[in-house]
Amino acid sequence: MTNTCHTPGSFYNNCKNCKDSRISTLCNVVDSLKCDRSYQNGSKSGLFEPYEASNATFYSALAYTDEPVECANRIKEFGHIKIVEIIGRKCNYLFKYKECYAITAVSHSMKKIILAYRGTTSPKQLIEEFTTVLGKFKVSTKVGGKIQVYFSNANDQIYPCAKASLKDLVNKYPSYRVIITGHSLGGAVASIAAAQLVFDNVINNKTTTLYTFGMPRPGDRKYAMNHDKYLSKSWRIVHYRDIVAMLPTMTVLPSSPYHHQREIFYGADMSMFSDYIECFEYEDEECRIAPSKKSIEYHRTYYGIKVGSLCDENMNRRKRSDDVSSMSHLFNYATCRRIRVADMVTSGSNAFVYGVTNLVSTLLCLTSILYILE
Repeated sequence: MTNTCHTPGSFYNNCKNCKDSRISTLCNVVDSLKCDRSYQNGSKSGLFEPYEASNATFYSALAYTDEPVECANRIKEFGHIKIVEIIGRKCNYLFKYKECYAITAVSHSMKKIILAYRGTTSPKQLIEEFTTVLGKFKVSTKVGGKIQVYFSNANDQIYPCAKASLKDLVNKYPSYRVIITGHSLGGAVASIAAAQLVFDNVINNKTTTLYTFGMPRPGDRKYAMNHDKYLSKSWRIVHYRDIVAMLPTMTVLPSSPYHHQREIFYGADMSMFSDYIECFEYEDEECRIAPSKKSIEYHRTYYGIKVGSLCDENMNRRKRSDDVSSMSHLFNYATCRRIRVADMVTSGSNAFVYGVTNLVSTLLCLTSILYILE
């Protein structure tokens, strides 16, 4: 029990007046409007919405699969969205992994434009990410501050295509809100890309929301603070003992890795209706787990779904190698590529019709030959 202000009526609440809201607030869905300090103070950052965050987890899951359209058609939670483009490029890493990859989508019923980034696809890739962080300096970013080389490279590989795809959708649906999201490495790339997209005037801060899940620290303190200037509705969601969210390790150096705001911290039980702590201070101790208690297991599951494997498991896909993608033939190392889903469907339909036509022609030809031979 602490003197921190919690949800009205919460058994965690040990103070009668709760005037001190310096640190954080324990919230739940029902009382979130009363509980959220940003609402009480009239902040432009607005309210955290667990329902929308939970939806963003599913969008992040779509970016992990090689068959996002089929997955979206199969799982009911995706019923309201339509995937517009698949964005990818073979990335220049030390080892071979699945592509740098993202999807753009729209929800006409919810009036949303969605940009979701693929996260880490294998333990080997995760090791390389943080080995690179330890062995290389950060690089400057256009929004100010410095970011980790690995995360910067992952963003740079596909940023031109993500930017162009999102710009087209914003121009086509100017009244729609923009949701940018990603899990793990995808969260770090989503963080960097979102700030750059605002800086480049592709999207509007007022109509954009960023949701990241289990995101590692993407840059230094200056980057964290500048990020928050460009994105006021930025929610960094952490599931209890998620070890990736605490990497790279923070130090006392000015160049230390540092998280931007605002953190939404869930306990072991994480669902759309679970209590959570919202932290308002940078690197708030209230939203941190002791190093000895960190675990990779909590990184895999957010809002009750296994983000990295949701689609493949629901489509009963046989597990592919973490290094092999069924879409690898569509991308190259030279430049990123935008693949319109409508073109893929049309191409597939045309190929089917062409194949059937050829088959019928072949059968007719064989029938004629047999008739002549008789």
